[in-house]
Amino acid sequence: MFLAIAEHDGELANWYLGARMAFATPANPEYLVYAAHSVRELMSNLHKIAGVPVKADTGRLNDRFDAMKTKWEKAKRNTTAFTEEEGWHGEIDEHARRGCEAVDDAIAWDAANRVAWKERHLETIRVLDVSGRPLPAWIEKDFVTQWDTLRTYFIRVAHRDPTTREDFEAALDTLERFVLERLRPRTYSDQTTLDALIREAEGRD
Repeated sequence: MFLAIAEHDGELANWYLGARMAFATPANPEYLVYAAHSVRELMSNLHKIAGVPVKADTGRLNDRFDAMKTKWEKAKRNTTAFTEEEGWHGEIDEHARRGCEAVDDAIAWDAANRVAWKERHLETIRVLDVSGRPLPAWIEKDFVTQWDTLRTYFIRVAHRDPTTREDFEAALDTLERFVLERLRPRTYSDQTTLDALIREAEGRD
């Protein structure tokens, strides 16, 4: 895995090496958190292997949520359509409208951002596939789902969600196989070996 990535990008290979080194030090109580952080960075940047630019993020969900919360609380304080005793009631005034719009904006941003992430996942998977073979859309959709599931798992572990060493190792193994099947598919490795044997034979002639 390290060598396969290092052929394209040394920095990305070091993220993987860092993850493996962290995972190899279970005496550190934070070892899974550190390993997950490195894996998350690796997965988020693997598209760089082919130098394909990816649209920059437009922000973080937490930031959007905080902005929405601020506007929502302000609307509740200033509107006549809300009281602690009665809750929301009556007509929507300008303050309430602004609060509702803030919620709508956050929901719309989240929906658009999720689409953007799925597009990034798909682009990354296509970049990794050295065979260049086009795949049916329904197969690519399954691959994107698997990639997103793995990335979500490592992000949660990086944020200290509880997990086990066994589950982490299984997830990392799945990621390694996923990447290697594309960067170094078996047929590609076999062809490389054949080429080396042919060159050796020709050299003896």
